[in-house]
Amino acid sequence: MGCHFFLLPTNATLSLASEEPPWGDTWEGRSRGGKGSLELQPPLNLSHFQQTNWRALPHVLIHSLARHRARTKTASKACFCVVSALGPPVSDPKKARPACGMHWTRACPHSLPVVVIDNADVDYPGHPLCPALWPEVGPNALCGGVGLHQPTSVVERRKHCCEKRLKRVLRVTGGPPGLNRPVHVSCDTHTLTVPWLGHARVAPALVTRRRGVRIAVAMGVVGHFQANRLGFTPWRMAIRNACLPTVNCSRAWVTQAGSNARMAVELYSQSVFCLQPPGDTLGRTAIAEAVAAGCIPVFFHPLQQELFQVHWDAKSQSILYDWTAVPREELSSRAQIMMTDLGAYSEARIAKMQRELLQLAPGFVYSRPPAPLPQTLRRSRINLDADAVDVLVTNLPKLFKQYGW
Repeated sequence: MGCHFFLLPTNATLSLASEEPPWGDTWEGRSRGGKGSLELQPPLNLSHFQQTNWRALPHVLIHSLARHRARTKTASKACFCVVSALGPPVSDPKKARPACGMHWTRACPHSLPVVVIDNADVDYPGHPLCPALWPEVGPNALCGGVGLHQPTSVVERRKHCCEKRLKRVLRVTGGPPGLNRPVHVSCDTHTLTVPWLGHARVAPALVTRRRGVRIAVAMGVVGHFQANRLGFTPWRMAIRNACLPTVNCSRAWVTQAGSNARMAVELYSQSVFCLQPPGDTLGRTAIAEAVAAGCIPVFFHPLQQELFQVHWDAKSQSILYDWTAVPREELSSRAQIMMTDLGAYSEARIAKMQRELLQLAPGFVYSRPPAPLPQTLRRSRINLDADAVDVLVTNLPKLFKQYGW
């Protein structure tokens, strides 16, 4: 590998690198949850799945990067540095405190780019942000941890914040501020989103199955406070109500805590299209689960097609029905039209997208690794060794070149 990276030895980074992430129990011995049987053939290899919480994403990233073949322990041999924006792991992710500061760029030798592994979803209001990474332009702005009293206008606050920015820094997260935190500015610091942490350690799409379900819906509808505030709950209700056996649509109920996740993955593994309406945030673990299962994601907000930039070409490998300007009273009819449209989708186009997703599937999974892969998979032309972390590391030098770093 031509480009190596150096892990900055901050307390937070070393703590996450040394402690095993909370992967959760494997699905072996766990009940499927939900009602009924999907009769998936062949069944999932349950040793390839764990009941993992998506909030562990930054811990998994740092822990995996610390063991990556591209890591060098000699700073002078690196072409970029990696550091954690979070403090040591705690039982409650909401109580994690950023351990951030301007020293990051000074600690990285030769003014190299710094890749900062941030919260799994910084758009969620309950998660803390590093002020040096996410300066605010709101009335009570913080820039690099320093409160602003003057100047007072939004334009002046933005200028002042960006003068204190961290340069040549790339923030890595599952979802950047967009809907819930619009007062946070970017300046010239860049943000990259990566797939959310799912349950699979090996992509289920690698095992050929008959896709007898045309459209899959796996989600909860009520209980999402931010979804209610952002107006996404009516979208979810319209989709749920339009998902009927008459249009070959099947549903699985999944809680915010991940209950019935196995039932959802099994449904995705035998479905052609997987509907992905936003909830509390634009990103969802289910998007990564769908791609890993070879199910074509269907989005409803254009910003969803801007997620996970280096892991896929979302605009050609997913489908978008933009509902951002659809009146609430028209959602029901739009959902029914969408179901009919997906039912009539060109089989040739579906086959092309499925072939592309099959190539992408391993890159949407965070490997551990689990049990050995079958020999039939080892002989395939798909790069089975390149998981989500490998895709990230491979593409970072290309991004730096684009940025002129």
